[in-house]
Amino acid sequence: LQDPRLTIALASNESVGRCANVHDVMICQGQILSRYPFLAQHPIVKMIDLYDPSPIGFLETNTVGDLNVQMETHHSLVRDHYDYLRAGDVFLCASERQWDFWAGMLMAVGRINPAVYAGNKMLRNLLVIAPYGVPASPPAHRRKVLKGVWPGINTDDVVVLWGGGLWEWFDPIAAVEAMNIIQRKRSDIKLFFMGVKRPNAAVTTSRTAMETIKRAEELGLANCCVFFNDWAAYEDRANFLLEADLGLNIHRHNLETRFSFRTRMMDYIWAGLPIITTEGDPLSDLVKQNRLGMTVPCGNIELLAEAIVQAADAPD
Repeated sequence: LQDPRLTIALASNESVGRCANVHDVMICQGQILSRYPFLAQHPIVKMIDLYDPSPIGFLETNTVGDLNVQMETHHSLVRDHYDYLRAGDVFLCASERQWDFWAGMLMAVGRINPAVYAGNKMLRNLLVIAPYGVPASPPAHRRKVLKGVWPGINTDDVVVLWGGGLWEWFDPIAAVEAMNIIQRKRSDIKLFFMGVKRPNAAVTTSRTAMETIKRAEELGLANCCVFFNDWAAYEDRANFLLEADLGLNIHRHNLETRFSFRTRMMDYIWAGLPIITTEGDPLSDLVKQNRLGMTVPCGNIELLAEAIVQAADAPD
């Protein structure tokens, strides 16, 4: 990352300590306080970004192995968050729904009390809603990446884009099953997964990604009407968004969905891409209220297939 307005430094105990000593405010996610615990007692104002409620998301990923180990890992993560919530001065979250969740957590750790409440009864100086946004400038198409370029995707095909990773709280297999229904009737609709391998090589690919690829291969859809890309660079994502015809957001009915704030959905909105999404999260409510696309119930593959075909046939 390079920007003339920023000074980039390699993080270490020494460099983080030096920065804290000469600055007034630090903005970070809570894990930074775990890596550099001396910051918890440092007088610098600590603004903690809680847009990703990781204890909830971890319930979806921490499901393999001995239950006792799962429980201990979960409780360790929750204890870490107790520490973040005690140490922080100001907290950021992404939506009104997240605000309710984190207000409960702050109450549990003693941060909401008569002294705090007397100063601001809605606590907006303690817990601030700061949604993930979109770039100020519109996306620009700089090179062809899909139509007429990717093997198997023709120039006049309708491309349905899965604009992000395949994590455990999503339901990409439902999207593949919907394509299995669609391909029996027409061959011009293609599903493209923009990234299935985590860019951090130290973290293994998700089970969901491997299961989705396996299912597409079993149905004979892989590299025919369902395509998997390793990963798209952040600065390259506009090319994929602008060549796609529909943006897809399919998740399971779970707690993570309820409190999520899908950054891929913000990318779809940024690119003016019509959205097909399952119901249950705040941004899907936004899609429905503002007619940014169509919503379908979680787990209903037939309705998902119908929605994709309907949108493909009515581009306006």
